[in-house]
Amino acid sequence: MPAKNKSGEKLIESILDKHKIRYDRKKRMKLKKDTKKFRIPDFYLQDYNLVIEFFGSWIVPGNKKFEKREQKRFMEKVGVYHHNKMHTLYLYPTDLRDAEKLIVKATKQISNLPAIYRAPLYWNIPWMKEKKIQKPKADDFETK
Repeated sequence: MPAKNKSGEKLIESILDKHKIRYDRKKRMKLKKDTKKFRIPDFYLQDYNLVIEFFGSWIVPGNKKFEKREQKRFMEKVGVYHHNKMHTLYLYPTDLRDAEKLIVKATKQISNLPAIYRAPLYWNIPWMKEKKIQKPKADDFETK
């Protein structure tokens, strides 16, 4: 589905298409402890169980009231995704020049992990350090 009329979302969409990463723009997600019936993330990458949210109106010069309302809405999304232990990548307008690198890093990190290490990972949350992962041992890859 084509991105809404947002240049940031269009850029993210073009990066996903370039790397042949499948995504869903209409995925309805029922989540625990959510005030909404369902959420529709900007991008859901089904092969990685990864949500990408572009916070395009995080900063709105000249409209502080709208900006504060949007930031509150974004923070609610972050809390719900975190509570539901979902892989998430948050991109802000200031991240767009590095968006491709961030998306590729997130998808590679998820796909290179054995299933037992696939605890939810969170990328690019300014107030939260990137979650560190234990280095897998050789016997983690053996089937029993």
